[in-house]
Amino acid sequence: MSLNLDNNDRILLAKLIHSESAGESYLDKRRVCSVVVNRIKHKSFPNTVSGVIYQRNQFSGVDGHNFYYNPSHNSCKDSMKAVDDVLENGTIINALFFCNPKISSRGGLKFMSKLQLVVRGRNHWYYTLNDKK
Repeated sequence: MSLNLDNNDRILLAKLIHSESAGESYLDKRRVCSVVVNRIKHKSFPNTVSGVIYQRNQFSGVDGHNFYYNPSHNSCKDSMKAVDDVLENGTIINALFFCNPKISSRGGLKFMSKLQLVVRGRNHWYYTLNDKK
């Protein structure tokens, strides 16, 4: 399933990446983007950018002060570049969730403990569903 996103969806995705990973590496920006794209393609999540991003209690950055897009801001430029990179070249990680264990709530960490850790980024850890029954 290939995603052809219009400019509004690309900007919305860049806003989420910026809000969740401002100050993070370009690699982590692509990882965050990959999580959203993986969710869009997964049967357990909404199949649109806005559906995934605005799904209740999923991304803390949506309600934060970094949820904006300014094309002249370097971090926003990197976020949009990450969007274009993932859309053009595919996702770089098979993850559906991420969290920053240093600031995540107790409930969030308890939920993540039930998932399979895929990789640890600088601040975010990325997870997928645990296939073990």
